[in-house]
Amino acid sequence: MNYSIYLSSTLNDLADEREAIRKALSDECVVKHSYLAGEKDLVSSCLEDVGRCDAYFLVVGLRYGFIPPDSASNPDQLSITELEFRKAQEVGIPCLVFIKDEDHIPFGFTDAKTRENPPERVERFRALVSDAAIGRAARFRSVEDLPLAVVKAFNAFKEERVRQQPALEAEPGAPELTALAPPCPIDDLPELQIIDRGPAVRFLQRALRRQMQRQLPPLRDDGRFGWVTELWLRLFQFRMQESHQATMRIDGICGNQSWGWLAAFQPADAVLPLPGQRADEAPPRILRGAQGVAVRHLQRTLVAVNFSVLPDLPDDGIFDMATELHLRAFQVQLRATVDQQLTANGICSQDTWRWLCGAIPPP
Repeated sequence: MNYSIYLSSTLNDLADEREAIRKALSDECVVKHSYLAGEKDLVSSCLEDVGRCDAYFLVVGLRYGFIPPDSASNPDQLSITELEFRKAQEVGIPCLVFIKDEDHIPFGFTDAKTRENPPERVERFRALVSDAAIGRAARFRSVEDLPLAVVKAFNAFKEERVRQQPALEAEPGAPELTALAPPCPIDDLPELQIIDRGPAVRFLQRALRRQMQRQLPPLRDDGRFGWVTELWLRLFQFRMQESHQATMRIDGICGNQSWGWLAAFQPADAVLPLPGQRADEAPPRILRGAQGVAVRHLQRTLVAVNFSVLPDLPDDGIFDMATELHLRAFQVQLRATVDQQLTANGICSQDTWRWLCGAIPPP
């Protein structure tokens, strides 16, 4: 099952930002939204949805937003956005906050212009959600900056969920599984992803071990950051986290941290600065969809450091980062050979199950 994310913000002024977040998370999340003002049972419906989600994403500009007038459900006369935020805090789900820079918000999209609410209210709310105790607050200037910040925050959220999982204990009397004997009919196998656990995960791990044999698809230096490049980068990040630095993000984004570790495994002048980059200039952060000289340089460096073998994959029934890497490698291999529509997102959907179990014969 995909993660369930609640996306909260004022509506008209942040429509582009909301759409950018939805697209950035569409591979792995079901995104629920704030309701429009005036819908029946507005407060209770929104807050119930917040409480049922895995994480809460908040985007804040310079509008405080609609204040539900019902004194019974909203005695403090807070905006629906603030009510949603307080509900997320109350139920204890992770709150990932993105605050737009004041200098980059058009005046027409501010309470100072619209007079919908006193500007002091949104300033107080921005200060509240910026509090260090909330965690994961990120500032951005434009809608173009937002997807990268969202992906980084979402991957940090997933890694934290994995770390919080207790060890899986074997069930007494559980039958021995093999890659050829799924625990239930193939059409009934559940969708699996990071933090899932149990017999279906154990079967997935054994099936992947049989299929992949730990080898990555080859990486060409074509200057296009696609699924294969992302897979190789994720494996490099995994190796660095595993053996050198526990805080390394396994997010498939090449930023300062990844460039620095790549440089540590190659002569410094072979990695940084990049072609056309000044010595005192930070390297660009690049992710899937990017093209150009920096991507080609990344591809050549990843091949040169020679981390081309997937990690060992125990069949422990816990869907962790190693399992996700093996699954992504299998999906990337399928995309390149028989199914260009398959998404290599590390989620084992029914389409992936059918290929993995051989229910769809190769063409």
